[in-house]
Amino acid sequence: MPTKGVCLRIERILNIFFWNGSGSNSKIHWKNWKGCCGIKKKGGLGCKDMTNLAWVFSLKLWFNFRSNVSLWANFMKDKHCGGNHPTLSCYSKGNSKVWQRICSVKWLMEPLLAWGLGNGDIFFWQDRWVNGESIDSLLNTVSNSKMKVNYFFSANGWDVEKLYAFIPDNIIQIIIKIPFDGNVRDVLLFSGSKDGSFSIKNAWNSFRTKKGIIRNHLGFLISGFAGPAVVEDMHMVVLMSVMSGIKFCKKV
Repeated sequence: MPTKGVCLRIERILNIFFWNGSGSNSKIHWKNWKGCCGIKKKGGLGCKDMTNLAWVFSLKLWFNFRSNVSLWANFMKDKHCGGNHPTLSCYSKGNSKVWQRICSVKWLMEPLLAWGLGNGDIFFWQDRWVNGESIDSLLNTVSNSKMKVNYFFSANGWDVEKLYAFIPDNIIQIIIKIPFDGNVRDVLLFSGSKDGSFSIKNAWNSFRTKKGIIRNHLGFLISGFAGPAVVEDMHMVVLMSVMSGIKFCKKV
């Protein structure tokens, strides 16, 4: 993650490009860089705050890690998760800077991720695969189970008897309507785009910056990049103390 000083220096260079003249021709310095940032309809010039942009790239790293389709993602999962769900694995002293970086945004990114079911090689309790929700969120539980969805697959579809041993009937009735294909991979979907794919543009729009404040699609605000790390979300019951430097507040 670029330091605040590096981001500030880049912004100064960009500001010079906008407002400095050439030779004896000088330009009027109409706005500072913060004033240039933001969408045009809100008075900005469509520019992006470098600190926030670097932060959005951290979201992309978490998405690529959770997609689990690259050698890098498999390496990071094996090194840091030990078979547990990624949200249950936290940064600790001595871990890599990349792991520290993506752990700082995981609780913000996870609510925007859902799974399209394929071979069921995803976590039964923690992953959001039941119409965009996790079993934990539907039952208001917090599980550290390593059980995978494909444990409940059978040759003829869902193994309903196994399901009844763990969850109530009303959720089972939803699950048995979800199709799966054991011959294809599960697909990670980003709710900030129409087709489920992740892009920097879509992520930026989902967490729009306005005068230094980032608003996500749920209406929550991220007030700056300093202070205690507390997240208030109806789907989360865990204190997100691992998110160093990000503070959330309710909708305003």
